[in-house]
Amino acid sequence: MREKGLTLLEVLLATVLMGLVGVAFGNVLVTAQRYYIQTMNIASAQSEGAFAMEHMKRRLLPADRLILFNAQALAFRENNVWRGYRLNAASLEYAPDLGVAANDDPTLADLNGAAAEAPAVTGSIGTFTMRLPEAGRLEVEIVTEHAGGGDTRRMRLETVISPRGI
Repeated sequence: MREKGLTLLEVLLATVLMGLVGVAFGNVLVTAQRYYIQTMNIASAQSEGAFAMEHMKRRLLPADRLILFNAQALAFRENNVWRGYRLNAASLEYAPDLGVAANDDPTLADLNGAAAEAPAVTGSIGTFTMRLPEAGRLEVEIVTEHAGGGDTRRMRLETVISPRGI
């Protein structure tokens, strides 16, 4: 007469199968979490680049004078106040006042001194390039970088800004 219940072999087999299912499910969860984090970091880098670009557009449109020191440093005059942008490491810095009289031209040293004390507009900037191909037309390119998941992803934003006062 057979008693009710499970044999030791059935219990062990069920335990092994449940363990395999658990490991597979855990791997799926870890992979999903990894992709979620990577996607969020990429979205964050894109958003920072877009924010930096909008910040520059908003500030530069009313400018009446531009001085491009190099591809990563710019001064502009707005409402008789000299302001500026520069790339420092991976941060775009905005100096709201260079401390230069409206009729004088600022120098790169003025920009560097004022920007050193100013908060960064954004971080995670890979490259930042500005060009003045013609008077009154500023081309800006921002490339944000995100390193994660074993590779580096780059997002490129470009715009042309034509200040109204020039």
